[in-house]
Amino acid sequence: MRNDRLPLLIGASFVVIAIAAMLVVDLALGWTSDTWPLWFHLFREGGPSEHLSWLLLGAAALLGAASAGRSSGADARFWAWFAFGAVLLLIEDAGNTSHRFARFMNMFAEVSRDAGRLVVFAIIGAVMLGVLLWFRDQWSQWPSVRRMLLAGYVTYGVAAGASVPFNLVGAGYQSVGDTLLATLFGGRLSRLPEPVWGAETDNTGYVFMDLVVEESIEVLAAALLATAAWRGWLRLNVETGPVVSTGQSE
Repeated sequence: MRNDRLPLLIGASFVVIAIAAMLVVDLALGWTSDTWPLWFHLFREGGPSEHLSWLLLGAAALLGAASAGRSSGADARFWAWFAFGAVLLLIEDAGNTSHRFARFMNMFAEVSRDAGRLVVFAIIGAVMLGVLLWFRDQWSQWPSVRRMLLAGYVTYGVAAGASVPFNLVGAGYQSVGDTLLATLFGGRLSRLPEPVWGAETDNTGYVFMDLVVEESIEVLAAALLATAAWRGWLRLNVETGPVVSTGQSE
């Protein structure tokens, strides 16, 4: 089907266009320490990239729920759990659940924030992995759905878990981000006008990783899951025919 990659095309197009615009505007027009760069505005918390991720995750949840309603037996249970998993991802992304839980654990149990975030990611990951293992006989029989589903889960695992191990082992997003900034912009660009997220010293490299890199991966992951759900819905329409109202007007 020609339109079975629509969510993925939307997500990938946004990432490509946003990064290209970032490179052109921030490099060609310049970025000084007195201005906030375009990449910060495109990928910031509650910015365009996050809104697109939320939209794609919402679409995945709705399509999964719709497929569950049109299926039966184990197929219906698979799509229902898929939709539930998409809702969990949406809640975590939109509500910053891992950060809130991490602050709570750090305040009352003296657990590091990275470890607290890891707990939330582990819970969500267990749900998603459980869906794959428990219902493998269902999704494995749909090749077009299977590819997008597995790619989406793996990509989300990279996005959700990357920052935690980096910080736990001490490598740090800051140094990696600084290296990326120097590579992309040739060391010409300045730092952010001021530290953000409560940092006392410059954290431009960390912010670049947390926003541009992670958010780009999350958009692609959400697009892959939405595409899996979209393909599942299209498959049902081919097999059972479109939904037709049986109501009669009086």
